[in-house]
Amino acid sequence: MKWRRGRPLELSADFETDYSNPGLNLGRDFEILDEVQSWCEQNSCGRRMSYDLVKFRTEEEITVFLLRWS
Repeated sequence: MKWRRGRPLELSADFETDYSNPGLNLGRDFEILDEVQSWCEQNSCGRRMSYDLVKFRTEEEITVFLLRWS
């Protein structure tokens, strides 16, 4: 999974998809994003806004997030 910038202070997940078994990817993607959401809540660093979008308050939060999830 890679993260790409969207609007200011937002990152969206970009998944590498194995098209031979897309159902497997979706389940794994949800598990990873649930883990991301839990980490964000525990560390007050970003907030999951939708399936693949995380919004932040500052650039510093983005840096900390990317250090953990890149």
